Amino acid sequence: MQQTFDVAIIGAGPAGSTLAALLARQSNLKICLLEKEKFPREHIGESFSHRLIPILAESGALEKVLASDCWIRKYGGFYSWDPERPYATVFEHHAFMRDGLRRWSIHVDRARFDDILMRHAASLGVEAHTEADVIKVEHGDPSVLTTRDGRTFRARFVVEATGRRRSLVSSEPKAFLSRYKNIAIWHHVLGGQSAQSLPGDWNPFRAEDLSAIGSFAFEDGWFWYIPIAGTSDGSRPLSHSLGLVTDPRVLEKTDYREPGRLLETAKRVPLLGALIREATPLYDDVRIATNYSMLNQRFCNLDERWILIGDSAHFVDPLFSSGVTFALLHAASAALLLKATLDPKRPHAQKQDLWDDYEQDWGLTARSFALAIDQWYHAISRTYPESLYWRTRAENAMADDRSQTFHALVNTEFSTDLLHVLTKTTDDLDQLDTMGPLARKIDAIAKDKPTLTDVIRLRADVELRESHAIQVVRSTVAAQKDGAEQRASTFWKDPSSLKQGDWIYDEPIACHRLVGPSGICVRFMDETDGGLELHRNLQRGAPYAELLATASPHQKLLLHRIWRAGMLERVGTS
Repeated sequence: MQQTFDVAIIGAGPAGSTLAALLARQSNLKICLLEKEKFPREHIGESFSHRLIPILAESGALEKVLASDCWIRKYGGFYSWDPERPYATVFEHHAFMRDGLRRWSIHVDRARFDDILMRHAASLGVEAHTEADVIKVEHGDPSVLTTRDGRTFRARFVVEATGRRRSLVSSEPKAFLSRYKNIAIWHHVLGGQSAQSLPGDWNPFRAEDLSAIGSFAFEDGWFWYIPIAGTSDGSRPLSHSLGLVTDPRVLEKTDYREPGRLLETAKRVPLLGALIREATPLYDDVRIATNYSMLNQRFCNLDERWILIGDSAHFVDPLFSSGVTFALLHAASAALLLKATLDPKRPHAQKQDLWDDYEQDWGLTARSFALAIDQWYHAISRTYPESLYWRTRAENAMADDRSQTFHALVNTEFSTDLLHVLTKTTDDLDQLDTMGPLARKIDAIAKDKPTLTDVIRLRADVELRESHAIQVVRSTVAAQKDGAEQRASTFWKDPSSLKQGDWIYDEPIACHRLVGPSGICVRFMDETDGGLELHRNLQRGAPYAELLATASPHQKLLLHRIWRAGMLERVGTS
């Protein structure tokens, strides 16, 4: 009789392999990993943000990555959209200013990096198959997966991590996060100088030779510049990934796909040109990928027993090196979701709550981050008013189609590092371009509130119930536990010091949920949010000014979320 796996994962990129490794280390579940290609294989996306590092440590793969020759340490990045001055940020710059401890990530050769992650999962007992191209998934209990060569695999749950191609597990088409379309054109070059070597008081990386990613705007789009480690035996020297993000329509005027055109143009871009003056291509052709910001309309389905992770769930513009980090964050939350779901002691209603969290929170995160990217593009467009690329990105931002709250923007992957760059290192929201989509959304949200004299009350049809939750965007290291600062300091100095008990999301966390008649839910943790006291006050009804006067900062944020969810009603004035 054919074996039935607990979880079948389609796709052995960073998301799929990390999920497989996490489940193998943290449970006794039977896992199979199915990859259509033969590894190692080339892939775009060589630079990561620091939130990925602790998840690699938790999966057990970080030690193997750091023991290899596929990586270079990364401390942050700079963004040159103003010819007068680039704007730079180090990871968690506020924390660094407080404790002097540098958080870091890595640039990698993706072919070698992905191969290490896949082999690591297999070493933990995951049944890994390469050249196993899944072409059909039949949902059921168990589901049946069929490969192109006729093999079948059975699994209780299916996770898809196949990238940006049309989903195998979901019949719904993907939606665009932005109206504009991008295309990425790239190759690797030899003989370039390090990005951190540029002179100027704006550069926090130069003095200590701290590796950084550089991004450089020009009239037809923007270039990335990422160091790629050479091999220890010298068979491949250090190189740089040099890539252009542009609009396909630009290619009608200047075809950057022609051999030599990409590098020739890059050498004329201010600052970037100084770094690659002596650079030569590592190979003759260029690589091309469509680069649309898209998300699936559903991220998971408990009834059909499937979950999307990585680019299969959503892909947001690569400007802030977020893709692989999002993929590993997906993997970490999906691991928790699957372990909880396969726990026979957990009530079904709680399991459905957890799946709703994954669906709603990741959808909100993707849209919030895309909105911030729209704001960045809008800012650059003022420097290039005649540019087809930048003009269309300013005109076609989809800010008005999104209903996120500012609370959600701040508390998802709209990170302080991103805000640091968008506000030209001031961290002052007033420095955002007021006509940009993010600034307009923040302004609209700020205005959407009761008047101070309104007496407001919780609607009678809103239910309060106890539950458990997952939080999809993880703190880097145990931020809500005693000794968190010391634990973080120890981790960033020595990642091997991390123990599984240091993780904040070992299990779903206790919470309460306010649920409206339409199913809209506002979740809170009473210990941090003070939600039960606020709930009692809202049940009685009180003037809005009185509620604000007595509420803690967390309660004020929760009050705003409840108002935005349509759960409150005006019952008079004071």
